[in-house]
Amino acid sequence: MPTSPSPQTLPNGRFATYTNALKALSKRTGTPLPSLVVSFGLLHELTAIVPLVGVFYASRSLGVGEGIVRTVIMDTETSSGGEEGIEGAVKWGKVKVRGWVEEGDRWAERVGRRYGFFGYEKRRPGEPVAVSEGEGESASGVQRHRIAGDVANAVVAYGVTKVSFVYMLVVRVLIDEIVVGSDTCEDWSVDVFRSCVCEGRPGTCEEGTCWSVQKGSAMSDVFMYLLVGPFTQRNQRCIANSIMPKLHFKRTPEEEEAHRIRKQEKKEPRRRKRGHYSHDNTESEASASKRRRTAEDPLEPQRKWASSDEEEEQYGPQPASSTSQFNPTSRGHKPDQVELKAELDEMRFREKMFDAFADDERLDSLEARLNDYAHVPDRWRTGTSSSSKARVNVFEDDEWLKMDPQAMDEEEYAEWIRMGMYRKTHADEYAEQQRQKAARAARRAEEKKKREETARLAKAAEEERKAKKLVRDARRWAYARDAYHEKWKILLDSNNSDTPDAEAGFVDIPWPVLEAHKERSKHRSGESVAVTVEDLTVEAISAFLLPGGRPEGDRSKKEVLRETFLRFHPDKFEGRFLRTVRVGEQEVVREGIGRVVRALNTLMAE
Repeated sequence: MPTSPSPQTLPNGRFATYTNALKALSKRTGTPLPSLVVSFGLLHELTAIVPLVGVFYASRSLGVGEGIVRTVIMDTETSSGGEEGIEGAVKWGKVKVRGWVEEGDRWAERVGRRYGFFGYEKRRPGEPVAVSEGEGESASGVQRHRIAGDVANAVVAYGVTKVSFVYMLVVRVLIDEIVVGSDTCEDWSVDVFRSCVCEGRPGTCEEGTCWSVQKGSAMSDVFMYLLVGPFTQRNQRCIANSIMPKLHFKRTPEEEEAHRIRKQEKKEPRRRKRGHYSHDNTESEASASKRRRTAEDPLEPQRKWASSDEEEEQYGPQPASSTSQFNPTSRGHKPDQVELKAELDEMRFREKMFDAFADDERLDSLEARLNDYAHVPDRWRTGTSSSSKARVNVFEDDEWLKMDPQAMDEEEYAEWIRMGMYRKTHADEYAEQQRQKAARAARRAEEKKKREETARLAKAAEEERKAKKLVRDARRWAYARDAYHEKWKILLDSNNSDTPDAEAGFVDIPWPVLEAHKERSKHRSGESVAVTVEDLTVEAISAFLLPGGRPEGDRSKKEVLRETFLRFHPDKFEGRFLRTVRVGEQEVVREGIGRVVRALNTLMAE
């Protein structure tokens, strides 16, 4: 069974949406993402930025922006007038625009003279503004108005670029539709357009007059498509179909299933028309012979019974049809009375059968509807016990008789009356039931009390066991620490004496772990303490030196760790005590000392 591919992880980030969309587009088109980005950049430069810059400099050279600004400023008066209505609103708007222009000019002049921008000379800090002869307010105004004119030129260039692009697109489509018509390129060779672009008159493309272009080069096709002159609609369609064919994306499993179903639905009418049915040969031959008989004698009457084909199959074989030949065109034809009577009797019989079936269906539905409303009283929904006198039902509780009858429904009130009368007429039986009920309640209370006492004793025993274990553990840890300090005292005394003791082993070193100082019982007095290098862990050393995270006595954690570190310092220990260790175990002792020192460093860092 083929395994489904693992889901591809998508990058997360601020631009994850755009990145995923670009990658999906690159994957579906089969084009690398850098090629798509570069193509879009080149097309954008050629279709938007280059026309925008060209129109801007053309407007600047013609003075379009300065003329607009000059018209707005000269046509505006700051004096207030008594005009109202539309003219007053227009004049007020011009005054506001003039104020904005002058404010922007002053700001641009300050920035330009300070930093040397916008064609102004840079002024040093503290240097007064030098006004040359012939230059005054008018010259400054012209300079300022030139900057405002550049802004107006930019706005004009942007608008002209957008409008011209849309206008050229619409006009070109209209011209192609009106002049050329709806020509197609069915008779054009696609292979020719894949390898060349036409030159010469529009509408002609011959293999001899072509520019050679490398096949498969999408960038070359795009540049040649943009550089060639105004193609007709026929040329554009042919080149578009050749250099940019229709993309055939891979179908998803859902699309593949829908495609298969559509193909199957299209094939089914053809199969039915040709007679390719999934029936056996007998039925096919019978249907074929029936069609032949119908074609040979179209005037033969097709006598059918009142029921359908399914009813014929249900009620078995039907009477054979009449052998008489019915020809409505013959004037001497006389109907057979016996046959007509038999058909009428059969029709009446079938009508009676249909009526009987309808009655049965009506009665069945009525019975089902009535069964939905079947109601069984609550006292009959519970079973009875082995004793005929002891009835168990939902109204057994004595609290039932203490309820207010006004809050009961009809069934509850009837049961309440019935139980009250039963208890009065069967007083002895009711008393026996109450006695048995009280005995059962007392027995359940006694069993509950025993269970509670058993649980309390078990809990007390568990607590006592834990307390003894804590005392035993405390005594064992105290013995181990006392043995640790005693061994160190003996080791230091033997080092101070001139005659060293006999050679010691790894287990004779006073390691700061519990495994090295276990208390020996009487039946284990002959056994030796088994401690290895693997027992010298950070957890074991911390539990031995710092029980509960704090050292014993009044000393601090730092003092205890420092003292232990000085005892197991590699250089000091090797110079003072390593000479007393057997030669075969000196390397193991060095490894153990290294483990202890690393563990102490870790504890001191915490």
